[in-house]
Formats: sequence, C-alpha cells, structure tokens
Amino acid sequence: NIVNQRVATGVLEKAGHIVTVAANGRIALEKFDAETFDLVLMDMQMPVMGGAEAIAAIRSRDAGAGSRIPIISLTAHALKGDRERCLETGADGYVSKPIAPAALFGEIDMVLASGSTPTSIAAATSGPRTLPITDALLARVGGSHEVLQEIIGLFLEDSPKLLDAIRVALQSGDAQAVYRGAHALKGSVGNFDAHAAVELAQRLEARAREGDMAAATAVFALLKVEMQVVLDSLAGAGEALQCAS
Repeated sequence: NIVNQRVATGVLEKAGHIVTVAANGRIALEKFDAETFDLVLMDMQMPVMGGAEAIAAIRSRDAGAGSRIPIISLTAHALKGDRERCLETGADGYVSKPIAPAALFGEIDMVLASGSTPTSIAAATSGPRTLPITDALLARVGGSHEVLQEIIGLFLEDSPKLLDAIRVALQSGDAQAVYRGAHALKGSVGNFDAHAAVELAQRLEARAREGDMAAATAVFALLKVEMQVVLDSLAGAGEALQCAS
C-alpha cells in the first residue's frame, strides 16, 4: 500500500539508495526486464501478481541469463516458519513489516556479503555440474553397466512426463496431484544421488501437502532448473556407458 511504499522508500533514500517502486508483481517484472537493479525487495502480499509468483518468474529469468539478483522478501507475517517459506520461494533474505531500518539494512548487508547464495536453494541455480557414475551407484544395480544404462534411459523418458504432470496440476490448482507427482519424482531421482533435486522435490511435496500452491509454484520453478541439470548430466553418462560397452 502507499503508506508502506513511502516508508520503505524514505528509509532507503535516506541511506543513499535509488529506489524504483512497483505496485504489484507484474509491474515489478516489467521493470526488472527493462532496467538494471542491484537488489529487489519483494512484498509477498500484492495484488495482480503476488511475491512468490514474481520471484519464481525472476529466478526463471536468472537461470536463462546465468545470473542471480539478490531478493529480500517483505511480509507482514511474523510466524514461525515464515522465513523458511520465503526462502523456499527463491528469496535470499527476509524482513518482516513494519520495517525496522536496522533489520532491513542488516539483511541487505548479509545478502550482498554472501553473494546472494545463503540458502541451499542456490544450488539449483549455480554453475554447471555433473552427476558422476560412482561405485555406490553401480553397486545399486549389481555393478552392471548395462542395467545402469537401461535405468538411465527409463529415467530420461519418464521424468519429463512427471514434470509436465506436475506443471499441469499446478496450473489447475490440484494440490493432491502435485503432491503425488513430487513424491514420485523424489523417489525416482533419488536413485542417482541427485541431492539438490531430491531436496527441491521434497519441498514441493511439503508445500503441496499444505495446500500452499503459490509456494509450490515457486519451488517447482527451481526444481525444473535443477532437473535439467540432472537430465543433461545423465544423458551424457548414458552415452559414455554405451561407448564403454
């Protein structure tokens, strides 16, 4: 609202910052696409497009650009677990309203000093990674390269279908279908020791179980990025196993 906007703007400008105000998440995305910013303060409760959806869209853009802008979420909620939930949407920090300048600047300093990667979610948007074919992974299939190659092939065929089913369920607001899809994906990708993907699938499962579809949508955006890393890595591993055999 206009009062909160003016309070935040006044506090920031007094500290020497240049501030651009967006009245809702959709306008925030338009400004994000048109201008360059050092930091986003994202109100989680906004009309038209809420903070969780806007953060998910920004993180999707970050993944395509290979960058990550620091985001601090702002919320009037101050309940146990709110900070964790805000971080799960892809935010890097959290400040409750009404804004206390010391808390706000402390959070800004922490986020900028940490390079905007204070949470485990940052693993989903970090640099290129691969999943090695480890002895433990081979032992899981009795040491057979042929069986492992077959399982990788099945995963590469099945997991995109699971992701698409989750996407459709999120669009239709079917929390139970999202939960089932996330649970199935978690179990499937867990076979390959893809820990970041497993953690995100588990978080998606939890948000769907709670019926929090906005947070589930935000986590799913991160999961898609991580799953692409897994799929690309396993595709390469599968080709290597085929050549070796």
